[in-house]
Amino acid sequence: MGEEYDVISSFEAVEPNKISNPYYYRLAIEAAEGEFAKVLCDQFISDYYTLGKGMNYWGYGCDNTAVFLTAIAVYASDYSEYVNDAMKIIAGYTTDKGAYYSEQYTDENANSTAMALMAFSALGDCDTALKYYNMLLNFQGETGIFTYYGNADLYATKDCVTALGYFSDLVYSNSLEHNEHIYTSTEIAPTCGTAGKKT
Repeated sequence: MGEEYDVISSFEAVEPNKISNPYYYRLAIEAAEGEFAKVLCDQFISDYYTLGKGMNYWGYGCDNTAVFLTAIAVYASDYSEYVNDAMKIIAGYTTDKGAYYSEQYTDENANSTAMALMAFSALGDCDTALKYYNMLLNFQGETGIFTYYGNADLYATKDCVTALGYFSDLVYSNSLEHNEHIYTSTEIAPTCGTAGKKT
């Protein structure tokens, strides 16, 4: 067997400002831990985030800001100013039908709704994540493929599957935290002609 390769040391030797695409920061920060993860978060904010506007990657938009929020979600308490700002920005791109991309592209779509779902799931915000999940179902076609402007779209489906993975993790982790037995009961009183019933 050859020499062992120290993946962690090699990873931490990467210069954060050499990350060529801001979407890669989400993966890098999730893979990192401790101080190096904070270095990545700081660099990400410095390079791509503007308070009041969100993440800029070929312009400001819901999807970009949601990816940013997802990336720093694990360290939300250390970056509360940016987390709160990003949450407000995403809410500003949301209607009762779903989320839309930007001020120029205002049609609700599966991609933007999925990215918002991903962000709030990563934050552990069950109520808001559930709201986006329910809206996302409106964009699912009969075959299960998600649609973009009414047409089945593989890119939209890819984003939706990614977001649903985060949502699934959130639901699963919360189900482990709440093991109490929850039930409701109803009772119909008997009458002269019918028997009573408990459900």
